[in-house]
Amino acid sequence: MKPVRSHCLWRHPRAQESSEKDEERRRMKEKIARSEALRHARLAAVVQRAGEEARKVAEVAFINQMQEEDRKLSLQQKLEE
Repeated sequence: MKPVRSHCLWRHPRAQESSEKDEERRRMKEKIARSEALRHARLAAVVQRAGEEARKVAEVAFINQMQEEDRKLSLQQKLEE
């Protein structure tokens, strides 16, 4: 009479192969999700930096405009004197 096992430690090769493929799919999905999250974070950082740079450009343009108006007013005052 054969001994009865309560659980089988041996797995069919195809079942093991299927399990390995499932595990590989799971790891790939996690890797893809992680890379997408990193990509979105990088894009958000680029957008933020671009916004900051645009603000700086606008600020410099405003300062240049104020300086130009100041020069015009100074010249106007000198001409009126």
